[in-house]
Amino acid sequence: MANKKIKFYQVFFQDNNDAKIITDISFFFKELQDRFLNDKLNLPQMYHDKKIYLFEYTLSKFNDYSEFVIPFGKMKTNAPYKAIENNIKAITQETERLFDVNLLYYSKLYDAAIITTDKEGPSSKAIEAFLNCFLDTKEYSIRIKPILKSEGIEKVRESQKVRSINISINLDPSISDYFNQHINSDIGLLKCLLGLMNYSKYETNSKTIKLELGMGHHRDYIDFDCAMALLNELQFADSDIFKEIRVNYLDGHSEKIETVRIKNTEVELSDQISRNETGSVKISELMEQGPYLLEKHIYTIRESNRIIDRNMVNINNNIVIQQGELHEELQETTV
Repeated sequence: MANKKIKFYQVFFQDNNDAKIITDISFFFKELQDRFLNDKLNLPQMYHDKKIYLFEYTLSKFNDYSEFVIPFGKMKTNAPYKAIENNIKAITQETERLFDVNLLYYSKLYDAAIITTDKEGPSSKAIEAFLNCFLDTKEYSIRIKPILKSEGIEKVRESQKVRSINISINLDPSISDYFNQHINSDIGLLKCLLGLMNYSKYETNSKTIKLELGMGHHRDYIDFDCAMALLNELQFADSDIFKEIRVNYLDGHSEKIETVRIKNTEVELSDQISRNETGSVKISELMEQGPYLLEKHIYTIRESNRIIDRNMVNINNNIVIQQGELHEELQETTV
């Protein structure tokens, strides 16, 4: 076995205030492909002294842009330069010998992407900068944002048995903004917590709250769905407010009550492509396994999308693709 690591991303347009723009990203990729196939893009583009190349997409079996793979490449150090004069568009065994390639798989159904991690191929940052050079405006940009997961959340989710949740809250001035943004939440526990925070801040003039949700001395567990809804909401919340979140849960392996921290334990969501050969990941492998991998991590992906989708805006103009200037160096999106 020669499994290969892949990572998960959100791909979307954002405005200059970092708000997600309400639009279908697949239309951008369709137009980009059409222009590429008709030689209406200036290629390659430079990124950190390396030329970035685009190759023909592979579409789903339905031949639409709801699911596709895009290869991005950098020319290998010792590859013969004259090979590029043939205006290569497709990934073949020959081009694989010339380029270090990473693949971007996108699914409209899951509103998420997977990118392979060949260290010599273009990184997610390089791909993001490459795509942005074809936008005919400075009012918005494309973001390829890593999907994060809380290792603590994953342990609790696997357990499905929560004994207690301990929350340490700092009632600083930013609590008003957080209260106003979430007061209409449909999560009952969160609404109760918000009410307590607001009352403590303005009625008792408190500075901190330490709260434990649990079953006391009873050897029982709190409602798992309610607990997870609250933890999913709080894991990415402002750390200036929620200083610490600890969960006591039943470890399924040891059958002991373990404690895990939820805040500040985020890592980039990753997995493995299963394969029986060496070398780079094949387009067919990513096409075949992409839906399974996204479904496997559906809870983390949905939660990440939900957080991004909270702050969405419309734009007055359509997304316009330009030919792309031949920049000496692509500019990275600032975060």
